[in-house]
Amino acid sequence: MEVTNVDKQVLQALSDLPQVECPVEHLFGGGCYVRHTTMPAGTFAIGKRHKNEVINILLKGKISALVDDSDEVKEIAAPAVFLSAAGTRKAAYFHEDTVWLNVHPTELTSVEEVEQAVIVPDNNDVDLLGARLQSKLRKLIGG
Repeated sequence: MEVTNVDKQVLQALSDLPQVECPVEHLFGGGCYVRHTTMPAGTFAIGKRHKNEVINILLKGKISALVDDSDEVKEIAAPAVFLSAAGTRKAAYFHEDTVWLNVHPTELTSVEEVEQAVIVPDNNDVDLLGARLQSKLRKLIGG
């Protein structure tokens, strides 16, 4: 996929915003890897695109998010469980402090190995981000 100048501008604009530390815990067990992330209220985040279907568990909080290939912004409040299809890149605005778990089936036991196995490299994904977020970014953050 070709990366357009507009896509680069969207990424640059987002990276120029203040960056927020979001604690991540990594858990392995029972043939699963669980990524446990805490996102503070007022944060906007863009996840990585995954090669496989992902189970998402919102334990705490409220978000406005693009969670599938549609352009529909979904309001999701904890507790909630939803699936995101293979190839999906999620983007969300966190209205409240949020605890979000991603569950990946794997027998791998290191974060580096799991990320290599489940994440689609960014160089193939930037145009998807730009195309979807340009028209939806204001709606996600309530503008």
